[in-house]
Amino acid sequence: MLAGFVLIGFLGSLWSVILIAGLYALAALSALPGRGRWRALALLAAGGGAVYGVGLTLDAWRSPCNAESAYSCIRIEDRQALGAGPSRVLVIDHLVHGINVRDHPDHFVMGYIELVDLLARHRFDGVPERAFFVGGGAYTLPRAWLAAGGEAVVAELDPLVTTTAIERLWLEPAAGLVIHHQDARVALAAQQGDARPFDLIFGDAFQDVTVPPHLVTVEFAELVRDRLHPDGFYVINVIDHALEPRFAAAVARTLAAVFPEVAIWRERADLARSGRVNHVITASERPLDLSAAEGAPPYNRQWHPIRLDLDAPILTDDHSPVERLLAAGR
Repeated sequence: MLAGFVLIGFLGSLWSVILIAGLYALAALSALPGRGRWRALALLAAGGGAVYGVGLTLDAWRSPCNAESAYSCIRIEDRQALGAGPSRVLVIDHLVHGINVRDHPDHFVMGYIELVDLLARHRFDGVPERAFFVGGGAYTLPRAWLAAGGEAVVAELDPLVTTTAIERLWLEPAAGLVIHHQDARVALAAQQGDARPFDLIFGDAFQDVTVPPHLVTVEFAELVRDRLHPDGFYVINVIDHALEPRFAAAVARTLAAVFPEVAIWRERADLARSGRVNHVITASERPLDLSAAEGAPPYNRQWHPIRLDLDAPILTDDHSPVERLLAAGR
């Protein structure tokens, strides 16, 4: 508990592991008799020095993180976006969470982000006037929609992610941007009273196989419905197995228990793939009236709604077995 809640935030995971290992070694030495204790201490010092020297030659003591918090190992990589100039990639733990283009906020390198933008512009004839984001990440869509005159309320649990987006990913604080560094369900529940309803709520807080169970339940879907404008819609990005996405099917069935219109979108290039792919699920009171979506050059991506005939449960606060569902697919 000390490592998870205290040490990692101050030392990072690498030196936390080294410190804990050293404490275990000292505890083991204290159990030895006097003469054997000093002999073991000498061997430990010699062995530790050798390991440290080998680690230096292999660059093993350098943290893979540019920054590290109690929640995340964050890394930023510089790239050139295709035909758009300088860009940067946000990697949290081992997964790419976003790619921002410096001079073109509306250039979407990641396909599922472009799809959400296309769906929003189709429904609203432009960007949503007011959107809520479950998770900030690279702040790619908030950055783009703010530049186009929209308002964004973002619930990002990790303040370091926000700091990184501002300092390294060209996010500019603006009057239309409100950020809550707290659990998204708590932040969304607090949006009531005189607050205007949201045109769009976007759920993008999942880290590959790490899914907050309380953000995919029917009770959360009811909260989302209560905070949406009647003409608005909820959209959530789910990363699941391509062939049998049982978790995505469960999320869709759960949303269908609350919303009359639910659709699962996949990129055309992913339809014949195996492995894990993005499933963009929309939920609304009325249909989006869109049978396909086509992205802009240079990527020219296409998306289509798909049908999933899989046995899947309705997820509730009492029973939300996301790990089992993610493991069951293939």
